[in-house]
Amino acid sequence: MGSPPPLPPLLLRWLPLAALLAVSLLPRVRCLSRGELLSYGSATGDEVLPGGDDITSWPVNLAVPIPFFETTAEAFRVSVNGFVTPHDVPEEGSYVDGPLPTKFGVIAPFLADLETQELNGGPPGHAGGNVFFRALDGRSRGDDDDAAGAAGSDRAVLDAAAAHVRRAFPAAGNFAPIAGFLATWDRVAVHANPGQVNTFQAVIVSDEEDTYAVFLYPEGGLSVSGTAPKEARGDRSEVPARVGFSRGPKVVFIFSTEGPSYHVTHGGVPATSMPR
Repeated sequence: MGSPPPLPPLLLRWLPLAALLAVSLLPRVRCLSRGELLSYGSATGDEVLPGGDDITSWPVNLAVPIPFFETTAEAFRVSVNGFVTPHDVPEEGSYVDGPLPTKFGVIAPFLADLETQELNGGPPGHAGGNVFFRALDGRSRGDDDDAAGAAGSDRAVLDAAAAHVRRAFPAAGNFAPIAGFLATWDRVAVHANPGQVNTFQAVIVSDEEDTYAVFLYPEGGLSVSGTAPKEARGDRSEVPARVGFSRGPKVVFIFSTEGPSYHVTHGGVPATSMPR
């Protein structure tokens, strides 16, 4: 089976009070090359997720709290399984085969069963790959050269993300983010299948009033659109990657209800079936 066709940038937006959701697939935007991904890697100050399966980072504090639906997020975690979250992450068996919305808040460019290194007993020659991530702070940091350089690098990423936002949402012509979070899944392998690797990015940016998530998929970056189920199934059918975001449950008094969500893929529709 050939590689999935390339996808254009996907942008998602939510407002802090009304939790209004909107999506734009930028159908007239050409697909990105790998070189056009937002600047990432150890040289940019990114942290790197430890290798393995079912790995989630420690909380990474944001430069400023940013709106997340009707709440605010002060820190994000990133999962090898293709999502960012402001919440604690349960064991992957409780969500990796399930649909959106999940039982916790997620921002998911490609939620699937992924991993980044050979595991004990795994297939020989398992692909490596890395997950890079960092908080973005575009505010001025004084005259210190190192701090000024870091702010300039973050500012460049925020400006590039804002340009994607303004193309997708003309009404956001004055949107100027001051902070955010960047996560990059670089040649991350499908669990137990070393020959299939995916590369994609998520950048979440905010001006402290509105928040946008931009999902970037470079041309040739997706080798698969789904993964084998974690739990044994009689038909062993593929589980499509889930793309979108959800708030997670809302608790009112003692009652828990499903919070708002938006998903581009669901119910067996693969990521490569998104409008283009």
